[in-house]
Amino acid sequence: MTHDEYAALVSRLEAMAAAKPTSYRLRVGALAVLGYAYALGIMLLLALSLAALPLVKALVEGNADHASGLYMLGRMLLAVNDDAGIAYLERAMHIDPSAAGPASSLTAAHLQRAGRSQESIAYRTRSEASVADEAAAQAERRSIAKHDQLATADLEEPAHVRLREQLAQYPKASHGSDER
Repeated sequence: MTHDEYAALVSRLEAMAAAKPTSYRLRVGALAVLGYAYALGIMLLLALSLAALPLVKALVEGNADHASGLYMLGRMLLAVNDDAGIAYLERAMHIDPSAAGPASSLTAAHLQRAGRSQESIAYRTRSEASVADEAAAQAERRSIAKHDQLATADLEEPAHVRLREQLAQYPKASHGSDER
C-alpha cells in the first residue's frame, strides 16, 4: 500500500466515522473482537501442539525415518524457540527432499527471530532454490500433453525388460511403441 492509498483510506474512514459514528464504533468493536478471537485461537493451537509434543516425540523415536513425523517435531520445537527442531528438520529434508522448501523456510524464520541473520541466509537460499525447482518441475509437468510422443531411452535390452515388467504392474500405464 502506498502512502497516498493509505491517506485516502484514512480519509474515507474518518468521513465514515463522522457521518455514522455508531455504525463506525460497532465495526471497530467487531474487528477488535475478531482480533482477540484470532489471538485466542493461535494460543489454543499452540497449547494443543505442546500437548501433542510427547506423542510426536514417541512417534519419531519409534520410526526414526518417518519424514513427516520428523518435520512435525522440528516445526513444533521451533514454535517454542527450541533449536533442537533444526536437527529434526534437517533429518526430514534428508529423508524427503520435497520437505526442503518448507523446512528451510521455517528454519530461516526461526534463526531470523533469534537474531541469527547470518545463519538464516543459507536456509533462506535453500528454501528459495527449492521453491524455484518445484515451480520448474510443475511447469515441465504442465508442458506434457496426453498425445505427446515420448522417445524411449537408449537402454540395454535387459533394462527394457525390467522396465516393462515394472510398468506392467500398473494397469493405467498404456503400452506405447518401443520402436524408434
